[in-house]
Amino acid sequence: MKLALTVFFVLLTLALVSCKPLSTKVTSQDCRAAAPANFTRIYIGTPAHRGHGAGTSFDDPLDGTTAEKFDTILRSIAEGQNPTWGAQRNIASENVIVCLDSGTFQTEGQYDWTTGVGHSQGSSRGFTLGKNW
Repeated sequence: MKLALTVFFVLLTLALVSCKPLSTKVTSQDCRAAAPANFTRIYIGTPAHRGHGAGTSFDDPLDGTTAEKFDTILRSIAEGQNPTWGAQRNIASENVIVCLDSGTFQTEGQYDWTTGVGHSQGSSRGFTLGKNW
């Protein structure tokens, strides 16, 4: 009886501990310290409840919840479209710090990339990295 009671309390303790939420922020120093001069920092993750998708912090990241959304953000920057994402305007294709929130992100990778040619025109699938990313 004593052994059964001990096992019960051990299992109960393990069950309660497993309910404790883990920290959702695994943050690189590049995403915490001041951004270097001439660099743009964007944050991508799951939209915050009542957030605006400003992309300026993990508390209000750009929406990267699907491969299409994730790739579109990064591809538009890498291709030199100087897009506006959230509160960031005219984002240059070089010197970008991309901060990803904890979690799993989907991408179509380099999907239609051809060496020496670049991406196919008219497609928004996949992305490649820019200089100093």
